[in-house]
Amino acid sequence: MGPVVFAPPGYFASSPDYFGSPGLGPSPFLPVQGAIPVQQPLPQFVGPYPVVSAAGLSSTNEVWRVPVERSISQLPRPANLRVSVSEEFLNRLVARDDVQPGPVRDTVLGADVTGRQTTTSRLILDLRPSLDRAHAAFVLTGDVQMQVTGTTPQAMVDTAGQHHFVAVKDVFFDGRLLATKHATVFVRARNQTVGAMTPLSGSLFGGLAERIAYQSAERMRPESEAIARDRLADKVYPTFDGEIDEQLSTANKLLEQQLRKRLELAQLAPSSQFVSTTDNHLEYGAVIGGKSVTDAARVPQVTTTEDPLNADGALKLMLHESLLNELIARTELRGYQTTDTKLKQQVAE
Repeated sequence: MGPVVFAPPGYFASSPDYFGSPGLGPSPFLPVQGAIPVQQPLPQFVGPYPVVSAAGLSSTNEVWRVPVERSISQLPRPANLRVSVSEEFLNRLVARDDVQPGPVRDTVLGADVTGRQTTTSRLILDLRPSLDRAHAAFVLTGDVQMQVTGTTPQAMVDTAGQHHFVAVKDVFFDGRLLATKHATVFVRARNQTVGAMTPLSGSLFGGLAERIAYQSAERMRPESEAIARDRLADKVYPTFDGEIDEQLSTANKLLEQQLRKRLELAQLAPSSQFVSTTDNHLEYGAVIGGKSVTDAARVPQVTTTEDPLNADGALKLMLHESLLNELIARTELRGYQTTDTKLKQQVAE
């Protein structure tokens, strides 16, 4: 599944074949530095973000973020090991901001386009309510501001652009492996024609020629915005989708080939486990040990959303005494005798 791009009516509408090959010098309209002049701020996306239905990659249904008030740790599930991680704590590890300035050199509708742009983006992890597995979404939001000049033999048109994008990629975890699906990208583009020059500029008919060039650029603006949306989506989608896939693949290898094997060798692999998420917490529970441990762990450690340890920014670890007794029993310390000197040597080693 590829990126989803919103394109307004007129995207495929024909436009006058106005642009040819470049033939004029530098533009006098665009400043080297300074804010991009726009008529009004670009509308921003406000959550919740629509995501593709988890029923299948080809589905076009949408699911929406639904708040879950009750703490999942209140559910009566047997576990002698419980871990609760807040969304804020996870974002301390995941969230990042990025600013990428750079030049622009492209060909759009036959015009040679040059200038500069700055892309500002932010990546966060957004937990989604789920009772049977962990569900989260990587959300990348960004703004692209650009100042460019489109040059043809007939005219030179200066444009200020402001584009906004949101990329969403869902990730699931069942306690054993991480799973995902292709990202979805939403793009909103806006261009503003700043000015125009023609070879007749400065002459008797210069003003008339510039107005004609300006009006022609305005007529083609919907098509140029649609092209900007497509190209921005084509740029964001493969990088965002591919990088997360690569990182999740590496994480699965570490989970399966290293962590799980070490737990099995140490006889600490869970006999049962569960993973769930609310809209702001991830909860993991597991039963480690034999039948006596399982029976001892059937009374859940009840916590509530008001618990200080369940507050934003917290990482909470809860151990049932049955697990501690199981670990102590495996150390073969019962009946062990030693001197304080030997004990110090063993600790030092």
